[in-house]
Amino acid sequence: MTESKKAVIIIGNWKMYKTIEESVDFINKLLPEVKEETSKIYLAVPFTLIKPVSDEAKDSNIVIGAQNMNDADEGAFTGEIAASM
Repeated sequence: MTESKKAVIIIGNWKMYKTIEESVDFINKLLPEVKEETSKIYLAVPFTLIKPVSDEAKDSNIVIGAQNMNDADEGAFTGEIAASM
C-alpha cells in the first residue's frame, strides 16, 4: 500500500492589524520574496482589506481570503460581515 500525500495549508490571519496603505505595502514587499515558491501563500485579512490586497496579489501565488464572516445572509448582527457583502 502506498502512502498518500496530505495537503498542508497554513493561513496567516491578520486580526486587527494594518491599514489599507500598510497592507498594500506589505503585499508589495512580500511578492518578490515568494514569487519563486511553488506553494500557495494564504492570507486571511479583515474584510476592509480584501479588495486592495487582492488587487495587489492578482496573478501571483498569494491567495487572499476573508478573516471571518457570519453564516447569516443578513440581519442585525453588530460588527459581523456576510459572505455576500
